Amino acid sequence: MLVGTLSLLADGSEVFAYDKSYVASKIAVPIYPVLPLQLEGFTTQQTRAAFASLGPEGPVGHDIRTALRAGRDAVTPVLARLNHETIGALTFTDDGRRPSYEGAGVTPLDTDTLASFARNPERAAFEELMRSRLSLNGAVSKIGAIRTEEGWGRPQELMPSTHILKAGTPAFPHQMLNEALCMRCAVACGFDDAAQTDLIPIDGCDPILASQRFDRMTVKERPAGLPETMRLHQADFCQTLGISVDALKYTPSDELIEGYTASVAAAISRESSERYGDRSYVFDMLAFDYLVGNCDNHLKNLSLTWSPDWTRKAISPPYDITCTTVYADLSREMGMGIGRHRAIDAVEPADFPLMAEQLGVGWRQARDSLSQMAEAVAPSMMDCAHELEMECGVKAIELAEHLVGDCRGRVEVALKASM
Repeated sequence: MLVGTLSLLADGSEVFAYDKSYVASKIAVPIYPVLPLQLEGFTTQQTRAAFASLGPEGPVGHDIRTALRAGRDAVTPVLARLNHETIGALTFTDDGRRPSYEGAGVTPLDTDTLASFARNPERAAFEELMRSRLSLNGAVSKIGAIRTEEGWGRPQELMPSTHILKAGTPAFPHQMLNEALCMRCAVACGFDDAAQTDLIPIDGCDPILASQRFDRMTVKERPAGLPETMRLHQADFCQTLGISVDALKYTPSDELIEGYTASVAAAISRESSERYGDRSYVFDMLAFDYLVGNCDNHLKNLSLTWSPDWTRKAISPPYDITCTTVYADLSREMGMGIGRHRAIDAVEPADFPLMAEQLGVGWRQARDSLSQMAEAVAPSMMDCAHELEMECGVKAIELAEHLVGDCRGRVEVALKASM
């Protein structure tokens, strides 16, 4: 169904407007919280706040914008070119024709292509995204893929991808193994719905990370012509809070920490169908980020996911968790802080009950959850390392020991908070 039109005007401004027939339909709902149902077009700021998160960032995003001669902040040219699949359930067309699954399918991602991606992630990701017309956000080099019985495949036309493949850079050794350990540790610590992560070994270089998409689900009985994989809509919290400036996905200063946390809590209360449970879930997510040393927990790594019929929303499972504190060149300030502190080394026991208050969560429940995670994180990390070594032949135990040593002081702070 045609939802609306995204336009780049001659003066460089961008406007999104809902289609009149969509607004008048019985199934119409806002596609993003920042875009309420209305017939008037939205401002450039509102439009970019809603759609900017759908495009690639970092070096790959820069290369794509350069190739398309698109401005730094423009979203329309990027989505016009990378329009077969984005994060969430929306697809785009730039020729006025309704998107069709005719021709949708899968072609193999062979070993040479995967090896090229592992060895030169930025160039390979650029070429794959331009070829597949698939847009993936984030600064890490990534490509969309489909897991098949034979291995890995490349989605063709509108075929939904099932996984995101990521490759690290030499600047951050063992980056993908690090994320695999942290994501599996999250599952072991109680985040049962966290994305399933696997490693694809590549001869002569670090493995590729394969992460199952949480905005996809398998539906066996779908109408004829539709694939079994169904897209689920989602919006990160930059989109949800209407933040279009990329730098502001991180809390700007210590003075604004409480404001950001309160804004997230208010948005959950306003948008989520599981208000209290989701606020508690965010407390647990932020506490886990602290424990494992994930300072990259910015607002684009926190999302809402819609139900298949678009009638309910809930906080998405955790994703993109990495221990950043083991890399000396990376900031030790958290994207979303704990209590009154962004600097991870400045967090103290009193910050945890304050964070629970900011999120509108009962401290007794939050304290029990914090205590359980703090006690489980180190042994769970080591168990996950043994699993990965058995599955993939990677040297995960040595890195896991390093991560456990790095988190030891934070575990002590959390246990003091929960006493």
